[in-house]
Amino acid sequence: MPHRLPFLAVVLGIAGIIPFLLCGLEATSANAQNGMIASHLLVAYGAIILSFLGGVHWGFTLAAPEDSAEQQRLVGGVLPAICGWLILGMGLLTGMPALAIAALIACFIAGTAAEWHGYQAGMVPGGYIALRVAITFAVVAILTVVAALRLVGAHLIF
Repeated sequence: MPHRLPFLAVVLGIAGIIPFLLCGLEATSANAQNGMIASHLLVAYGAIILSFLGGVHWGFTLAAPEDSAEQQRLVGGVLPAICGWLILGMGLLTGMPALAIAALIACFIAGTAAEWHGYQAGMVPGGYIALRVAITFAVVAILTVVAALRLVGAHLIF
């Protein structure tokens, strides 16, 4: 299922990394209050993006409604939103955003792995999976650094 993405989709997809980067930088600042707020904003943005990524699969289903993978795609479209909501609650209720960030990392990796499997089965376009893998790599790297620094109490100083 080869398919080139529109240039604007690539630009906007890459631009979606910016809130991860900005919140991640502030989450690791020496100011404890700002760091906690930024950590919660980072988790919230991650949960929103998980929901968005799930919505992509609804789009695939609507584009090919007679597809035999329709049920799998619809469930795959809802699951990231539910995971994001649970992770958001985890971060807020436990007061441990690093735990929620770790859960986000797991969900982004699992989602990309599932989509890679879908790509290999011809269910996911090549242009999309290439962008998804690249963005997931960047997001997971940012989240990993933030979680690690928050867990050990370290800060980035500029």
